[in-house]
Amino acid sequence: MDDTYVLIFAFDPEGNVLLRRKRRPDWQHELWNGLGGQGNMDDTAARTRDFNFNDDEGHWPLERYIAVRKFRAEAGPELPPQRLRGNIIVPFPPCTLHVFWVDLTAAEAKCCYQT
Repeated sequence: MDDTYVLIFAFDPEGNVLLRRKRRPDWQHELWNGLGGQGNMDDTAARTRDFNFNDDEGHWPLERYIAVRKFRAEAGPELPPQRLRGNIIVPFPPCTLHVFWVDLTAAEAKCCYQT
């Protein structure tokens, strides 16, 4: 797998964006950022198992699975891949950054703010 990273900006119904303080890498410690991070083989396995949210070719792009897994790990709620909007691709040699955003329901936002 290449170095694929995702960045997710989650908005609550009032338009506030959910941000987290970074812990790593050291040069980003204590800085604010959206959710996300680097993909790994767990994302490939999730894509293989997923039969509920398929596109015309039989699967969603891998970066959506990375974003779904990262969002669940960092914020709590499970989101299906089609809830993610956008996919701004930023080539950042030696990696690629995929930027998504999602509009949360009030219940999802409340859950996120409690984690």
